[in-house]
Amino acid sequence: MKYKTILENLALKMEWVGAVAVLTMLITTLVSVISAKVFLSPMRGATEIVGFAQITAISLACTICLFQNRHIAVDFFVNILPKIIKNSIGFIVLTTEMLFFALLCKESYRYGASLYRAGEMTSGAHISLYPFAYIIAFGAAVACLYFTYEIYALFAAGRGAKDDSN
Repeated sequence: MKYKTILENLALKMEWVGAVAVLTMLITTLVSVISAKVFLSPMRGATEIVGFAQITAISLACTICLFQNRHIAVDFFVNILPKIIKNSIGFIVLTTEMLFFALLCKESYRYGASLYRAGEMTSGAHISLYPFAYIIAFGAAVACLYFTYEIYALFAAGRGAKDDSN
């Protein structure tokens, strides 16, 4: 399906941004340790930069993990159930997950807006906080789109549609 392909391509691009964030964490830590040991002056704001890079990496890599089934799934009991019960449980679980990420998206966006209005910044590096709340909201929104597709695929598969062929 075209929707899944577009969404998966977006998730792959988000994964690359997350990889750059991990690289940023590594480089920042390296520079901070070297400057602390050699120049006896650690890099100012290194802890904040690493924390924000971590937020970025986790928030943006979440959706690709869903697409590639790199998340924890305990389904050995569900697999032995009849298809109608399996689909019902799948619907409940997917809907609950979608609602969780929708709530995370909404609240992260609201929090980002309040941080923006207040002009909140970190004390060490003077980095604005609001973009990182928006990054969490964006990652959660894309995860919601993934769960929307999965719910659709759950019902479409029941009507004879092919799940991943389009």
